[in-house]
Amino acid sequence: PDTRDPAIIALESCFEKATDLEVWLHCIGGPRVKNIPDIADDLADHINIVCLDCEHWSTNTDETTEVGIATFARQDVLPIVATKDFGDHGEHLMEQIRFYLFRTIETCHLPNQNPDSRGVDGNRFGKGQFVTFAEARQILANLFVQPIKDPKGLKGNYPIVVLGHDVGHDKNNLKSKAIAFDMDPIGTVVRYIDTQIMTRDKGYWMMPRNEQIGLRRLVEELAFEHSDSHTAANDAGRTVMCAFQIALGGDPCKRGCRKSMLEVAGDLEYHSVATFDESLGGVDKYCWKCGTAGHMKADCTATDLHCDECEENGCYIKPGDEHVTLHCMCIANEKAKVRRAKDAVARALK
Repeated sequence: PDTRDPAIIALESCFEKATDLEVWLHCIGGPRVKNIPDIADDLADHINIVCLDCEHWSTNTDETTEVGIATFARQDVLPIVATKDFGDHGEHLMEQIRFYLFRTIETCHLPNQNPDSRGVDGNRFGKGQFVTFAEARQILANLFVQPIKDPKGLKGNYPIVVLGHDVGHDKNNLKSKAIAFDMDPIGTVVRYIDTQIMTRDKGYWMMPRNEQIGLRRLVEELAFEHSDSHTAANDAGRTVMCAFQIALGGDPCKRGCRKSMLEVAGDLEYHSVATFDESLGGVDKYCWKCGTAGHMKADCTATDLHCDECEENGCYIKPGDEHVTLHCMCIANEKAKVRRAKDAVARALK
């Protein structure tokens, strides 16, 4: 039997019958989803939205390297909706989003090998923190289990709507790879929604079902830029901004604007960094040479570092490339080789 709060169960059942776009409009203070049962009526005004993106090492995509989060609550945007002043292109609404980038400590030494991406150095939203896989799992658990603080006497946890661009892909990566975070059993998620589906709901993308719109193409179609892509907070941030632009298509806030959508997007990046108040966890600096927090590799003065793997293999280590075992590239490259061999076998069996 389902042991969750009956109000959460009722809300989930109601949201399942609505389109992705209808659920999203509800989340951003637009028309409420229809036919919400009385038991869930108050709870439906207290949705938290969590947008997620994961990034992996391009040489071996088994290795998770970053998690990006963009989050806000329906309660954050309702006061702005009440004023009817959304700002140009909904800027005042989007300023309520909080952005976080997490670099995973166990893989932070893996070099960015995507020529089209600056990796974490290109992060434009919020602030990056270093976390272990276990810390990332706990941060996500805390995000998905937030006790309601509300004067109406509502109890239990905030219901969560999870947003993504190909949301199932990121959800599966979080569950099946090293972070091992499975959001389903937690019991707070009332709906998963996807910008690829919303784009179809709105009639902006009418290609065959097996041809989904990519995030870069969607961003460009909505008149801003996906610079420094494949950085987790940038991808999560642009996904949630796209969702706002899809929903606001045809709204007066998109007409007669002083600022272009491109300018609004740039200002939103700046705003997210300037107003970043508190981290969800982790440390600001971590060195993947000596394996300690408090400084970055470029500032490391550690000597006599020891790597078990390199010692066992008799590796020649160039001066300046000394490291601890946790951050050994020999181990990473060997794992990548095994993964490539496994992939080759799988292809041959097709």
